[in-house]
Amino acid sequence: MPDMTSPAPGEAMSPSLLAAPRSVLLLQGLMGPLFCRLGQGLIRAGHRVHKVNFNSGDRAYWRLPGGIDYCGTKEDWPDALRGLIRQHAVTDVMLFGDCRDYHMVARDVCRELGVRVHVFEEGYVRPDWVTMEEGGVNGHSSLPRDPEYYRRTAALLPPVPPHSRVSSSFRRRALQGLAYNAADLFSRWHYPH
Repeated sequence: MPDMTSPAPGEAMSPSLLAAPRSVLLLQGLMGPLFCRLGQGLIRAGHRVHKVNFNSGDRAYWRLPGGIDYCGTKEDWPDALRGLIRQHAVTDVMLFGDCRDYHMVARDVCRELGVRVHVFEEGYVRPDWVTMEEGGVNGHSSLPRDPEYYRRTAALLPPVPPHSRVSSSFRRRALQGLAYNAADLFSRWHYPH
């Protein structure tokens, strides 16, 4: 899990998030403090930020204002999301993985309403890096599929600059997962669906 101290969240964002002010709606992140730190960075950069909590695990890691508990059903989610986008004048939605049930619906609703979607890739393939694309990742990525494109492009790029290593800790991730799932388990009554 990156410590998000260098660069600060919001500094290495896609160009569409660099033009202030934006109204950003965060959906699910991974278990842990990443989205809270991302929210802090976005707020420091002058953006308005809201976060949808789908369970108490999400809520436990969101320590900022703007948290929204979604307690409705999957069937009600498209209309609820449309309402949130309109209510908060959302310009950008950020989510972790674009193939979760609620996130697939969110991509469709955002496309319908002209709201940008920024997707963090599920599964860290590259150590020390977190990837994010506008629109989707992996099978939903807009990146070219032609391997020759990458060979040509890579040949024109300078060497990768030195970067800080991100320490990995199974113990920390396990404790974050335990805290997330315990919060979810002990307050299921609040999120009945």
